[in-house]
Amino acid sequence: MIDQSLVQSGFDIEVLLSARYLSYALLAQVEAGQLPLELDVVDANAGLDAHITIHPPTDYRRLYAPEPTAVLPRAVDGSFATELVLGDPDGANLQLSVVTDIVDNLSGQRRDDVTIGLMLAIGLTADVDERGFESNHRLSISLVKLDPLTQLALAFAGLPLDQVTAQIKAQLDRTVAFGVADGQAVQRAVLRSHDGDAQHQPAFGVYINLALKLGAEATAFVPDRGDVAAAVNFLESGRDVAFATPASLFARLGDDFSARMAEEDPVGSGTFRHPLREVPGDPTSKEIGTLTSVTIGPEPGPNGVGTTGRLVIDIAGEYSIDLLPDPSFHLYIKLRPVIDANGLLTWDVESSVDVDLLGSLLAVLVIVIGTVLAGPGVGATLFLLLLGADLIVDAVASAAVADRLDQLADASFLDALPHRVTVATRRWDPLYVTQHQVVGALDRFDINALGLAFDGAAVLDKTPAPVTHAVIRDEERDITGAVCGLRYRVRDLAAIAAELTAIAPGTDRLPFVAVDPTTDIRGETNLVALNLDQVHDRIDTRRLIAPILCVPERIHLENHTIRQLLVLTKRERDELHDALIDEFRTRAAARISADQGVNLAQEQTERLRTELGREPTPPEVDDAVNAHISMLVDDEQVAYEAGGFPADLTEAIAEVLRLDLVPHEFATLQGDGVLAIAGKEIIRMRRGTVYYRDRPDFYFADNLLALPRYPVPYAPAI
Repeated sequence: MIDQSLVQSGFDIEVLLSARYLSYALLAQVEAGQLPLELDVVDANAGLDAHITIHPPTDYRRLYAPEPTAVLPRAVDGSFATELVLGDPDGANLQLSVVTDIVDNLSGQRRDDVTIGLMLAIGLTADVDERGFESNHRLSISLVKLDPLTQLALAFAGLPLDQVTAQIKAQLDRTVAFGVADGQAVQRAVLRSHDGDAQHQPAFGVYINLALKLGAEATAFVPDRGDVAAAVNFLESGRDVAFATPASLFARLGDDFSARMAEEDPVGSGTFRHPLREVPGDPTSKEIGTLTSVTIGPEPGPNGVGTTGRLVIDIAGEYSIDLLPDPSFHLYIKLRPVIDANGLLTWDVESSVDVDLLGSLLAVLVIVIGTVLAGPGVGATLFLLLLGADLIVDAVASAAVADRLDQLADASFLDALPHRVTVATRRWDPLYVTQHQVVGALDRFDINALGLAFDGAAVLDKTPAPVTHAVIRDEERDITGAVCGLRYRVRDLAAIAAELTAIAPGTDRLPFVAVDPTTDIRGETNLVALNLDQVHDRIDTRRLIAPILCVPERIHLENHTIRQLLVLTKRERDELHDALIDEFRTRAAARISADQGVNLAQEQTERLRTELGREPTPPEVDDAVNAHISMLVDDEQVAYEAGGFPADLTEAIAEVLRLDLVPHEFATLQGDGVLAIAGKEIIRMRRGTVYYRDRPDFYFADNLLALPRYPVPYAPAI
């Protein structure tokens, strides 16, 4: 196991990877159909026309059965062997040796089982946001040269070295996804190489600083830290991945969580509070308490001796009631690593509330967890753990947080665990993507006073991730009129048509039916139909976003009773809202630029000349003019949202409404976790009647009976 005393870089996270791990990253590309094993090396000017077949190795492990219709070349022992290279004058840091068959199409000569040594340069790249933080990390793989033995073999065969190298480089060079933080933002990630010693093998080191808040202010982040030169190799022989954090990370994590749950009150004052809200994340909703602190660390053992191996998130606060003093509480979220027979890491999640009064305060638990999830920067891994552990027990709350899964910006410490690193992503199916991963098969996971640590062996696996923009558009009914299936709108269905028929060893695709637009009542071209069994199968295996939050828009009333509800998913409602605002801003900016552009350019030139004490450059003037136009557009947008916007939004919604069911049908789907109706409660009468009731409050504009009526069947105003 890892010697945690060797964690010395000062970064938040240290990850060490073996050369074999890198070969698995390339093999995952093969499994995803993104790295071809058949290469044509052709250069007419050089008289070169050859075909190279690359053989996969015999000994790599998958945790899934490969697609039987996907055929790979014959497996050969020793192919895809890797070795770290240190001090190469041309910049290569990894040698990849592949066993190949080479056919010279001009001479007809064939050579089988020829080993080609590829000298590669491996680097780490990322997208950088406006804060200077990094996300969507990738390994850059570039062929530097062929190794000396391969060069000699090519010369002996009479093949031109430069042209063969260039042709292979053109087909091999690539950037490979490297999900060091599940694609989310970190402050910095740095790559370096380590030599080996008697106990440790040569390794690539990846050193990561999380984007951790130091205070509630938008720019208050912990300063960059760590020295990669001080890092020490702790990857033991026979292991492919090793991970560790310093003990100092625990305190920084607690401060970060606390800072992210603050509200500026009043806005613009620079003063922050930590209120508990009736509607988490909505500063206009009723305040029902206060959060006082968040601490994160290993759970102490019995009588304070040692640790239990669990990680504890302790959220403390006060709950406002009509008694004095307000009772305090501690919400404990306890995470215990669980390693299965394959060495795969999962988490056992428990929660408890310690309160200073008798009685149940389960509502506080739900509210606090909702508040945690409502804040930006709570990583996807923690979000999924809490949601999967049913700690968010209300269906509408579950749907609300599920709807914002793709909005989680900054990585949590759990997102940066390298037990599953995505190195390729394919959209084999319209409703989910498949993340092809190099997984660490672990023996143990230590959580102690020194930090977190584990190591393991590499293995290939894959995991699904639902497409968040897929929304329920309509229902399908059988001959009896019962709901038998659902139609989902997939926004980019036409663009992924080729992906939906592609085949590779790692293909992951479930049954679906692409709806023929000529048979659809609206002629929509982006619909996918699933029967209810298929819907439930996909939800159970996390291949479909669920529950999907729906907003009531119209009611069908008979004899003073709501017989049907016409709803729109909240995601699509938000899309329509944003599209209208974007269109308005584009039009307004174009009009202001046409009407005032010349005068604004003169005004901003004079202002900059005075402020800078010199003649401003054209880009400086353009930036200043655009900023002023944006400010003017902001003012017009406020007026638009208070004036014509509500009617425009109502009209846009009316054009896309389709999903209408009777209340008991909605309630059945909500009970099955398929959808949830926003702001409403399901009432089930003893005689079997099911209906939705407005949640009790003093705001009546969103009540069901206040919604517009519609006749059945609904006909859009288009």
